[in-house]
Amino acid sequence: FEGRHSIHELWLTLREYKTYPLVQLPANMILTISTQIPIQFLGRMFSTAALGGYSMACKILSVPVSLLATPVNRVYYREAAEKKNRGEDIGSFCFSIIEKNIKMAILPIGILILFGEKIISLFLGEKWRIAGTYIAILGILYLLKYCSSCISGTLVIIRKQKVALVCSVWMIIHYSTAFAIAGILNFSLIYTIIFYAIADSIFNFGQILLTLYYAGFSIKKYLIFIVKYILGSALVIYGLYFALYNG
Repeated sequence: FEGRHSIHELWLTLREYKTYPLVQLPANMILTISTQIPIQFLGRMFSTAALGGYSMACKILSVPVSLLATPVNRVYYREAAEKKNRGEDIGSFCFSIIEKNIKMAILPIGILILFGEKIISLFLGEKWRIAGTYIAILGILYLLKYCSSCISGTLVIIRKQKVALVCSVWMIIHYSTAFAIAGILNFSLIYTIIFYAIADSIFNFGQILLTLYYAGFSIKKYLIFIVKYILGSALVIYGLYFALYNG
């Protein structure tokens, strides 16, 4: 930077954006550690084969996140940042992204939940059929994860990095507590994954709620939407699932 920026300018910039290295960096590190907790727990408590099936299910369900949520988030982040700089409301824009992407993702997630076992066994072989069962358990959770990924960075845009840090700490405590309870109660593998899916769904629901709250969007409208589309879709999809496989 010699000859282009003075030490004073660099110091002012560092002071203005100090929350990024002091708050956002620890938040990202904690988030990275938190994502490893399910893998570490399942790998230690159950067989390697069980972990393989779980990992395969997660990879398949993560495809919408990697192919759709990431590019959507890039466009969203730019547009939201520009709106914030112009002093415009980003809460409604944030919710519109959630609403549109949930409506778009419900059908493919529903198909994976209903026919995941048959699809997996057809393309990967019968030994991987259990991954289809895990997909059925984790489907709604990944629908919420998908939406959360689409709007990630919102708390940074509105200068709420400390809230993001609190969410990251909450996440690692939440995960650790869920798996500790599963271990103490000696849950089977299936019940452990079900318990984790419920706990993680609650976390993602709360994280999206906090994001919309600080972005200035109506929490009532968000809750109505969740009941209508997430819970409603879950009831229909899992009702069809049990009718197909237990009928």
